[in-house]
Amino acid sequence: MEGTLPPSSGELDKLEGLHMKGTPSISGTIPEEIGLLSKLTTLEVGRDMVSGTIPFSLYGLVNLQELYLKQNKMSGTISEAIGALKHLKKLDLTESKFSGELPGSISHLRQLQQFNIEDNAWRGFLPALPEGIHTCEISDKRFTPPGPNGAGRWTPASSKSYEEEQRQTVPRGADWDDLDSKFKCPLPDNLPKACQNTAFCVTDPVPGHASATPKPKGKFGMGLMTGLLAMFGVMVVLGVVLFVMRKTILRLTVTEAGAFGPKGAKSDSFNPSTRTSSGTLKKPDSSWISKPDPNDAVVDVNDCRD
Repeated sequence: MEGTLPPSSGELDKLEGLHMKGTPSISGTIPEEIGLLSKLTTLEVGRDMVSGTIPFSLYGLVNLQELYLKQNKMSGTISEAIGALKHLKKLDLTESKFSGELPGSISHLRQLQQFNIEDNAWRGFLPALPEGIHTCEISDKRFTPPGPNGAGRWTPASSKSYEEEQRQTVPRGADWDDLDSKFKCPLPDNLPKACQNTAFCVTDPVPGHASATPKPKGKFGMGLMTGLLAMFGVMVVLGVVLFVMRKTILRLTVTEAGAFGPKGAKSDSFNPSTRTSSGTLKKPDSSWISKPDPNDAVVDVNDCRD
């Protein structure tokens, strides 16, 4: 076979298996019309020159049991929508150019038995995997589980000997490059036994973490926290400014108060006809009239007539 997979392939609505493995003359991309093959149970497009990304319509093939996209030029990420493939038993993405973080919805694939994803540029945390997996290749690296003389059981993240997880930062095998998996520590608890010898992380583990999957923070919570921190910062700056300018503010306050004090106002004692705030005449202040001194001489008016 040679050429590309045409969009018209979506018209084969009774097709149950599409096997194109080991056909290096096949190129192009997987058409979006692949999602019209509602009865498809097996899709094998590998060991060829097929490129592009996984069409989103593929995640709607609810009857799909085997997905084989090994050793081709396909790239991009895996969508969370893969969790809709409830009947998927085999997933092989070996030696392609996929990248990004594996979706957490992989843990919903309860019937998954084969999980081969090595030699892709995976990043982030390795999600929890279905416990029914019995064939697993997460990387092309190998290591011996921790224990006496290099033998012992695998140590999950929540174990008391959590420090031993650092053993996975130096896996056995060839040096990795940008196309190799680089998962963050810690790895998930209850990792299937078949995956333990090829799973490792390349960052220092954080003590106390019980799960590899970080808990996402809601946008509202993050926005609220940011707002509160900004308000606190403004209050601190304002407090510092007021403390530095306290003497200047006190001086201005005293100056303004003096401008309206007794020195600048006219005395009511020299205005006998002042009015009250309600507009009525105020009783004159007679305190300014001098009172007679009892020691002064008294002159009789009748004496003046003579």
